[in-house]
Amino acid sequence: MKRRIKFIIILMINVVMLFASPHKKQTKTSKINEQLNSLLSSIALEKDSNQYYMKVANAILLGLECEKQDAVHSAYVAQNKDRLVSLRTKLVSKLQDTTLSFSTRKYITNVIIESASSPLFKQNQDNLGAIFYNTASHFYSIKNYKDADFYVDKSLLFKDWAEKSAELKVLCMKEKIETPTNSTVYLLALLNLHTTNPNNSLFFHLIIEYLSQPQYAAELEQFTNEELLRDSKNVQVLLLWGEIMMTKKKWNEAIEAFTSAEKLGGSSIHLLYNIGISYSSKALEYRDNIKESGKRLTQEQQKQVRDNLNLARKNLELVKEQDPECKKIDWRNPLYVVLYALKDKVALKSLAKIMPTEK
Repeated sequence: MKRRIKFIIILMINVVMLFASPHKKQTKTSKINEQLNSLLSSIALEKDSNQYYMKVANAILLGLECEKQDAVHSAYVAQNKDRLVSLRTKLVSKLQDTTLSFSTRKYITNVIIESASSPLFKQNQDNLGAIFYNTASHFYSIKNYKDADFYVDKSLLFKDWAEKSAELKVLCMKEKIETPTNSTVYLLALLNLHTTNPNNSLFFHLIIEYLSQPQYAAELEQFTNEELLRDSKNVQVLLLWGEIMMTKKKWNEAIEAFTSAEKLGGSSIHLLYNIGISYSSKALEYRDNIKESGKRLTQEQQKQVRDNLNLARKNLELVKEQDPECKKIDWRNPLYVVLYALKDKVALKSLAKIMPTEK
């Protein structure tokens, strides 16, 4: 008998809970909807722009909460969809208004993102990625890096805008470097992005720019060497490797890198100049080392020096043809040194007329 009474009591409790839970949830949903009704009424009377959009954002949040709670009665969801969609559209448009205070803009941005996946608004085509990216670009252009950084973080969430946003993100990071830690984080971000997208020229150039600081000479050489191992036909990397070899006075390696770049279509006035300098430096250094040892150059050694000097002359004269007024590169002194070493008196006399005068 006692067992039967106990069973009946448990059954009654379960029945009460079964009916009480939906009722409690329905009551909570009704209260949320009442708050939403009250807020919507006050929005219509609001004069202050910031307050207006803050209230609109809060209305969206209440609509989302009502949607979560309204598991039984779908009437609220249907009603709210009709009256909140247009308000959310206003919020999205207002994002592009840079006169809003940062705090208001930040708040409504987060609300828009939170509501993007809701069935209430799923039919909307907001193009939020473009909006966030363009807003970030605007703030970056006026050097407001705090706001730019905030909005580019949002545009990173959208696949179609991920790469462009990553570019803008690291540019913001670069402008916000204030401590060694900031600097290290910036470099690590660049290296990770470059690994993910090695063909992105911006990431590559920013890494080179950073590592070109005097204290990072070893790191720059290591990075460039690794890039060559990854892609031995990358013209930009070959040019960089050639310049590094020039600073180390490894003329053969420099010439090899530059000529490889030239064969791959990397010809430019700067490349021709570097080839000329490398050949002339190689020739004169080789000649001077033999002389300093107290020996005389053999005929074969003289021919080797002259051949390299002629290659230097050929490239420097090509630079002269392309830049006769020295607007890009002043080729006059290097060419004069080569002509002097070759003992070409006629060419020296002609060049002397345009040599720079000492101040």
